Amino acid sequence: MSSASRRPSRRALLVPVLFPLLLISAEHSPVLNSNPPESLRNIEISSEWTQSKRATLREGFYAEPAAPGAASQIEIQLGEEFAHGQLAGKQVATIVLRTSSGGSGVFVELVLVRQEEDGWRQIASVPLGDRVKIESLRIEEGRILVGLVSHGPADPMCCPTRREERGFTLKGDQLVEVQPTQ
Repeated sequence: MSSASRRPSRRALLVPVLFPLLLISAEHSPVLNSNPPESLRNIEISSEWTQSKRATLREGFYAEPAAPGAASQIEIQLGEEFAHGQLAGKQVATIVLRTSSGGSGVFVELVLVRQEEDGWRQIASVPLGDRVKIESLRIEEGRILVGLVSHGPADPMCCPTRREERGFTLKGDQLVEVQPTQ
């Protein structure tokens, strides 16, 4: 056997070094709450995108033609992001919807909901942007806090790179942007 065949590969040498680093990184990265409860997968929401201005999600999804006879569709999908807590004295939850109108955009919206006797009901919503990526979502100290990656001035629409945290609170029936830190 040659000495080259007895030496461990570079990959084999890197695994014991990199694997612990991956575990440490995973422990300290922002973690989203678990997926929305099953009952939220079939919620009626308001939507500026649909003809009726309403949409009832079925298994977390809704679709309708973008225009009469059009091949493209408006599609609304429930995201995996979910947080719950107390806001303005009420037990609430937040979900994220992603809407495609048949073009290249995917418009992300934060939706605040409350559970009532007959199911979940939408309280308010606010757009977060086109093709933004949600990294964290939580409700604390009377605010909804959203960690996201949005588009910087030089970013192409496909590839946002600007990390930011945005805060929202409920005023009446509107989500109003506030400072993420008090």
